[in-house]
Amino acid sequence: MKLGYPTKEEEIKIIKLLLTGSTKEKARAKKTIIHMGDYLVAGVVSKYINSQVSFNELFKTGRVGYTKALKNYLINDSYKMKAKFGTYATWWIREEIIKCLAKQK
Repeated sequence: MKLGYPTKEEEIKIIKLLLTGSTKEKARAKKTIIHMGDYLVAGVVSKYINSQVSFNELFKTGRVGYTKALKNYLINDSYKMKAKFGTYATWWIREEIIKCLAKQK
């Protein structure tokens, strides 16, 4: 797999492994999608760089949002509705960042 965010086909393959793969495959798929999510998180966080919170803090907060998105995406069967995970995750990442920024004020 290439670096960066996965294509729709790669995303579907990873989600299927998370749901039906062996324990080893599930662990590898989760590690892969979390790592690929770092690119998405960094992209969202970069829009909030001029805030009073450090990039590292916002990045950590964004990863929390990304992890919540992954969990909810699988629980709610959103993949069956053809919802692209990246779009779904972006909302969760922004939610966590906005909460973090609101706490700082």
